[in-house]
Amino acid sequence: MTANKIHLLSPEIVEQIYNLQSWISKLPQYNLENSKKITKSLEKEADRHSVNIEYPNQRVNKRQLRKEVLEAAKYFAEKYQKELSHNIIMGSWQKIMGQNCSSYRNGGFCMASGMNYFYPNNVLDQMDSFFINNSSLDTFLEKALHSHFHLTRIHPFNDGNGRLARLVQNGILKKGELPPIVISKFDRRNYFDLLNSAQRSYDSNEGKMTSEQAKFYNYLGMSLWDSLNRLKKKL
Repeated sequence: MTANKIHLLSPEIVEQIYNLQSWISKLPQYNLENSKKITKSLEKEADRHSVNIEYPNQRVNKRQLRKEVLEAAKYFAEKYQKELSHNIIMGSWQKIMGQNCSSYRNGGFCMASGMNYFYPNNVLDQMDSFFINNSSLDTFLEKALHSHFHLTRIHPFNDGNGRLARLVQNGILKKGELPPIVISKFDRRNYFDLLNSAQRSYDSNEGKMTSEQAKFYNYLGMSLWDSLNRLKKKL
């Protein structure tokens, strides 16, 4: 099985992100320790919204859910170096769910919060292809956004896939010394609409890159740019 070389973000957005990252590091007031504190605050905000996106109105123990996401983030940071694997994804999901299940879901359709989409049957094959294609990407930035899209598209588990996808995305960004993407619960509908359109276009075009996918990736890219701006303003 060979990897398909893919390019996700528009060059303009990539340039904006890396230029701003470089500019921040050269600011007179830039301090690594302070930057880490601000990034930590953004991580907590991202985790809080990630839970609220999946449970906007339900009466659930959101404090416990956020605690489990935090444990999963710590686990991912310890295990991830440059390439994803079944063990890393499975272990992160187990932390999110507080479960020890060691297999992917079995079956085709899987309900997801805010989505109406038929997820693939062949989960293991889909995950194998995802790992190969992800490892072929050159930067942590593209690896992160690619992970978000394909973990939600494949939906390898019966629950917790959205939290997993956003956690893996932000864990990879952290490895690339970039702040987390914060997807606000108030932008929930727009986020799901973009994701749903991207997933459907991926299927109807047999996995080829489409304008709908580009819109979703660019949405994530600009959300990252927003996080960098917030980091800059708080320094």
